[in-house]
Amino acid sequence: MATMSRVARAAFLGLLLWPAAALAQSLDEREFATLLGRAGQAYEEGRYAEAETLMQRALLVAVGFGPGDLRVGLAQRNLALVYRLQARFAEAEERIRAARVIFDAVRGPDHPDTAAIVNILATVREDRGYVREAEALYRQALAIREKYLSPDSTDVAWSLNNLGLNYRSQRRYAEAEPLLVRALGIWEGALGPENPRVATTLDNLGTLHRLQGRRTEAEAELRQAAGIWERLGHPSQAVSLNSVAGLLIDQRRLGEAEAVAERARDIAETRLGASHPTTAASLHYLAVVYGEQGRLADAERLFRRCVAALETSYGPDHMSVALALDDWALLLQRAGRTNEAGLLRERAGAIRARAARINPPG
Repeated sequence: MATMSRVARAAFLGLLLWPAAALAQSLDEREFATLLGRAGQAYEEGRYAEAETLMQRALLVAVGFGPGDLRVGLAQRNLALVYRLQARFAEAEERIRAARVIFDAVRGPDHPDTAAIVNILATVREDRGYVREAEALYRQALAIREKYLSPDSTDVAWSLNNLGLNYRSQRRYAEAEPLLVRALGIWEGALGPENPRVATTLDNLGTLHRLQGRRTEAEAELRQAAGIWERLGHPSQAVSLNSVAGLLIDQRRLGEAEAVAERARDIAETRLGASHPTTAASLHYLAVVYGEQGRLADAERLFRRCVAALETSYGPDHMSVALALDDWALLLQRAGRTNEAGLLRERAGAIRARAARINPPG
């Protein structure tokens, strides 16, 4: 596994460690800081199960300082981050809400540290399909950060990136792009071009450009993101490779798309698990490629696996499930299996109806 640069490591540990170093005085406080440091190292390298174990131990130490101690909130926050990347969204939400109670009480609701909690809560709510609610939370976090922090703060960049991604999911592309561009500029300037945050925003921006039909820009950005993750030895390489595969499918470069999606699947299954959304995305793209190649049985087998993985991670009523069902239905329609295709479309329609109910127009 590749080793992160010291700059990249400092960036990720900064997210996870604050404020342990400042508080580490007693034996228990030093143990807490050590556990957070080890958890941060595991987290940054994509070893999420190990990070979880270490953070659980840190939480037990923190509880000894008192149930309302800020370090308990910090441990809960970091567990939420780990659970989210493991696609354990309900557990992540429970942890981040517990952290918010403590940060609201200790720091106050209008504090940059609390804004970080609100920003994470927004990502988890969006993961669970509550896109409009997440937008309001992203806006709240960004407003606090812009009020108290400098315009080129990396924390401001986090909010810009996440709000831009939220707008992209709502197809508000013109609003999304300047936010993502600004976040990318902040992170490149503060952390250098090989940082994980740079890779994240490059992937988000490249996917936006793909959706806008700007394929040359999109491919360059997505491949750059995949290269950063590969050099860091991080499982998020599979996320960027999935994005590249989708672009190649758009361009009918099916042989290339198949190879890239297979590589993404292998990384995701090995590092993240068979039911992780990233694994499901690679199965989805592979199924589309197989369908275009006339390999109906192979495509349908992968669609079944894809939908099962998404249901395990997100639940049966998530929009990601609907999107997979749409492509599966198209495959069956082309094969003349009209009734089966109709049933899949009916289910996808019911999911969209639910999404519309929980995301009223604002």
